[in-house]
Amino acid sequence: MTGLGGIDLVRLQLTLKQSALDGWLVFDFHGINPIAGRLMDTGPGLGFTRRLFVWFAQNEAPTILVHTIDSHLVPKGTEVQRYNTWEDLHASLERIVRGKRIAMEISPDDAVPYLDRVPAGVMQLLTRLGADVVPSDELVSQFAAQWTDDERATHRRIAETLADIARSTLREVVGLGSPVTEFGVQRRVLEAIERAGYKTDSPPIVAFGVNGANAHHEPSEHANVSLEAESVVLLDLWARAKDTPAWADQTWMGYAG
Repeated sequence: MTGLGGIDLVRLQLTLKQSALDGWLVFDFHGINPIAGRLMDTGPGLGFTRRLFVWFAQNEAPTILVHTIDSHLVPKGTEVQRYNTWEDLHASLERIVRGKRIAMEISPDDAVPYLDRVPAGVMQLLTRLGADVVPSDELVSQFAAQWTDDERATHRRIAETLADIARSTLREVVGLGSPVTEFGVQRRVLEAIERAGYKTDSPPIVAFGVNGANAHHEPSEHANVSLEAESVVLLDLWARAKDTPAWADQTWMGYAG
């Protein structure tokens, strides 16, 4: 039996039981918790405009607690509880969590910031309503962080493309057949990624010489270094396919000499 995002609900419910958890409460507000998007199979940016809670319990179907305004965004076939006022929201949450041990995206001392997604105010509210909240790290690892076979295959295709782009770019750059600049090479790599049909959230890093020691070097038209002989060339590039969380990210080095 599968549910939201293709999750194996039988395995999830068994895991909750083995972990002595009454349930897993996933919170999101304006995309601050990407794990919610993963579990609901919507990707980044759920589109919900109000606070959203998704409740996975040991012995019942998943339930989404959502504002009435956003209820049309809930996937069909999913149990829905609607709220209109903050009093409605608090009352519904209390019915769900009072006296229960629940997992959420928190990390003690912010030890794992990628997991620490629940605001302090939400934690205070749930604690006041009677919940015992513990980290959801093991649940996230098993049910939200693993790639599907298709995602893994997509990652490999992207990785092979990026490797081809990096090798061909470095061969051209270190040959010193004509003057090259960091910004010019960056534009060339970005165009190659786009031609391959992939996308990136920011331009690749191209760094010549001492700039290669700066992990976040950003070439620009106004800070544009030319390649000199006997210099190292760093190329850091990343990309993903549309509508998939599977990225590829590589760093390559060359030497002009």
